[in-house]
Amino acid sequence: MGIGQRRKRVALVQPDFIPGGGTEAVTAWAIETLKSDYSVSLLTFSPVNTANINDFYGTRIDEGEYAVINPRLPFFQNRLMRFAMARDHLMMRYCKSLNRDFDLFIGVGGGMDFGKRGIQYGAYAPASTLMKILGDKTATPGAYYLMKKTFMRACESLSGFSLDSLRGNVSLATSKWTGERMEEMYALQDYEVVYPPVNTPDVARRWEDREEAFLCVARIVPEKMVDQAIEILKRVREIGFPITLHIAGRPDDRRYFEKIQELQAANASWVFVYDVLPKDELVGLMDRCKYGINAASGEPAGIAAIEMLKAGCIVFVREGGGLPEIVDTPAVTYTDITDAVGKIVHVLGDSESRALLRERLDERARSCSTETFCLAIKRVVRQFFDEISENPNADQGSELDGSSHQNQEAAC
Repeated sequence: MGIGQRRKRVALVQPDFIPGGGTEAVTAWAIETLKSDYSVSLLTFSPVNTANINDFYGTRIDEGEYAVINPRLPFFQNRLMRFAMARDHLMMRYCKSLNRDFDLFIGVGGGMDFGKRGIQYGAYAPASTLMKILGDKTATPGAYYLMKKTFMRACESLSGFSLDSLRGNVSLATSKWTGERMEEMYALQDYEVVYPPVNTPDVARRWEDREEAFLCVARIVPEKMVDQAIEILKRVREIGFPITLHIAGRPDDRRYFEKIQELQAANASWVFVYDVLPKDELVGLMDRCKYGINAASGEPAGIAAIEMLKAGCIVFVREGGGLPEIVDTPAVTYTDITDAVGKIVHVLGDSESRALLRERLDERARSCSTETFCLAIKRVVRQFFDEISENPNADQGSELDGSSHQNQEAAC
């Protein structure tokens, strides 16, 4: 960058930023990637603690290396946190009000209309309302569909949403499966798969020295199917394999968490449940366990499961979504509870299969890394600005200095 030439201003946009989730890992590593070359801000309705981000995701971000902008939510939204779609559109509306303060908006989680061309990274969670409404409508009950569709239209009116504007963004997807869902929902013409950033955990124990234990890392919500993981391994135990199960994750659904607690109490000798764990403690669990399980159907990528693979665990995953695409190993990919029990029992009882699987899964895990992700994000952002420089008539905002937004608050 030449003398007197200002740094480009880049805003990472994630309406809800709660450490412990996979999309937050994408945002954290995007900040880490871009902080040296650009003036970076994080736009979110959530409070942000930089030390927590580093603890959870292994980044090395200093508070002075990026700005945090917290738009002020309307009174009712502060108390009705279920309406994620409304918050998404409030954030789009807010981005449009800052249109000239930033050279680039990068939305993390789904498609967004910033009012000008930006970058969007799709990582739709299982049971996403948008996927139910814009995806396979035949699988959605009619009354629910009509109610949600009406609400979605109201939200779009609030933000002045334009589908054409969303389609004009550079689109990235956390997996091919996610990209296909984006094509289905928005009729996108093009997208690029950028696998999420996954650290290689610093484990110390040899696989042979670990416990006959499974690890399940997931938010405690119905779509993650943690109860099915318990049922699968309960049946494996009944066949004669004395395995244990450790479950770690953010309890985002009170009723479902109570259900998991009840199941844990009924199986207290072998099922152990933890809240979100600091990274070092979670890696400690990976270091103890030989196996992992991810029971969710429609997982866009499954960062925690891939971390377990990189820690040397043999991880069983449910068919559907982007995670089986990344794992790409039929021997550990199951269709239902009965299939899962059969495949797990086979692996537990066959040392030759275990050795071959460990080699295969280690190879697949290498496709996802923080280094690969960072290089891809850096390239995509550079190409974005190169295209703008070749088209100087593009409306990319004014030359106002928007870098002094640390912990600002502004009404949407």
